[in-house]
Amino acid sequence: EMLNAWFVTSYETSHYIIEDAQAIDDKAAADGVESVAPLYGLPVPAKGTMASTDYPGGAGLGILDGCYSTDDAALLKLIKEANGIIMGKTNVPEYACSWQTMNHMNGVTRNG
Repeated sequence: EMLNAWFVTSYETSHYIIEDAQAIDDKAAADGVESVAPLYGLPVPAKGTMASTDYPGGAGLGILDGCYSTDDAALLKLIKEANGIIMGKTNVPEYACSWQTMNHMNGVTRNG
């Protein structure tokens, strides 16, 4: 069975990732590696409860499935400013209020 840890995967949104990576590589080539420090393309998952303009959210709630934020969460802004790449969003329980990750929108996350 699948782990089901991601509800928005990098495969579904690879165009964002490729564009971001290319822009970071172009900047490194033009201005040197130090210009893209400290994260230089580090892939970072966003929690499913975090606001993101690139990926839909919903905090595990079916009624919010497919909703996009008008602004990125502060942490995601910091990651992007440090040249990290947001790879997608992880599955969360409804309202992130459970010890297990299960919701009706995305299903259960299983341990590998």
